[in-house]
Amino acid sequence: MSDWARTRRVPCRVVLSADEPLAGDLHLQPLGAPEHPLETPLEMLNRPERFFALAVDDDVRLLSKDAVRAVSVEPDHLESHPLAHRVEVHLRTDDGIDYRGAVEIELAPPANRPLDFLNQPEPFFALQSDDRSWCLNRHRVLWVRPL
Repeated sequence: MSDWARTRRVPCRVVLSADEPLAGDLHLQPLGAPEHPLETPLEMLNRPERFFALAVDDDVRLLSKDAVRAVSVEPDHLESHPLAHRVEVHLRTDDGIDYRGAVEIELAPPANRPLDFLNQPEPFFALQSDDRSWCLNRHRVLWVRPL
């Protein structure tokens, strides 16, 4: 039997590099660890697999992570880290779209600057606002301005 039915569906909007944005559902894995039972969209995007599934209406699209600029989800679908250093930023992606929100930096001093955070190896990072959260592709960000 396929594990497809056991995934947790999370509504999202995916902004791609060369196509119209897609609204659909991400399929996230149940992880099973007591301290971390559910996979988040950010964890799924930072897994090493190059593609992910997005359910769009009654269809499935297999999307290249390299082609994704941003994935927008409700704020409660991303983990908050209360001990992290929060930095408000304004940034622009390579399609000219501006985003504003906070990033949570969990790096030990003195390497806890926004520059150190942006230079992390994971391809995606979270940007959170009051009403929306985004998983942004580091390779698609043109510039970031700490506020």
